[in-house]
Amino acid sequence: MKNLSHLFICVALSLISIYSLAATFNYELKNIIVTNAPPLYPRLDLSGVTSVSINTTRDKFNPEPQITSMNIQFRQAAPLTATNFMRTTEGKYRAVVKDAWVYREVIVELDAMPIHGELPATIALFVSEANSYLNPAMPNNQGMPLATIQGRIIETTLTRTVDVASLTLDGKQLSLSLQDKPNFMPLSTMIQALWMGKGDKTLYVPPSLPINDFEFAQAIGLILDPVPLPPAAPMDYMLRIKYRLETGSEMMGGSMSLRMLLNQAYGPTSP
Repeated sequence: MKNLSHLFICVALSLISIYSLAATFNYELKNIIVTNAPPLYPRLDLSGVTSVSINTTRDKFNPEPQITSMNIQFRQAAPLTATNFMRTTEGKYRAVVKDAWVYREVIVELDAMPIHGELPATIALFVSEANSYLNPAMPNNQGMPLATIQGRIIETTLTRTVDVASLTLDGKQLSLSLQDKPNFMPLSTMIQALWMGKGDKTLYVPPSLPINDFEFAQAIGLILDPVPLPPAAPMDYMLRIKYRLETGSEMMGGSMSLRMLLNQAYGPTSP
């Protein structure tokens, strides 16, 4: 009995460890255009979509994003929330919503690859012609089209500042704020820069860890080391970022010229 209890504890700890590897990412659809939305019923107008939000998870064992929920807000209709998305054989994401508006089942289909990129996406709403709730990915079950929603997927995952560095560069105060979560377009760690007289910009630091580790790592520290240069040369710093991996261990990223990152964001910055 004691050995059995020990086994259950080990299994539970393993499941907790696997779950902790999952990362959550949130997105919205921007520049929304709605087409193919005929007025099929009185007072059911799906042509005015005001917002679309998409929540996803990714984990190290299945790096393909999994949609946990999608919420569509309409100007003149009740909102639609879809969950339990599956992938179709064409690679689209599909879910079925029961008892939506006046319909028994409505199919929600998202065509967007990759989902984390700032790329065009299309959401199609259909009436289901078959009882497909147990298998939303079942082919050839979409019936009458209700609306087609097009736009661009933009990531809205909240990040937080985990470290701040202040220095004087070219005679101006420069503040750097390190953000914790990875950015995916472009794949990078973000640093918010505020440079007196030049404004605020985002610096995108390319990953210096293995990609599969970087995507689930959190930035926790910012290190700046001055670069020895001749007196006439513009001052520069080597920038490094410390990460906490999903295992809890810490790893230091590679060095990169701060001046080069500033040039990319602000344009040529030499005094």
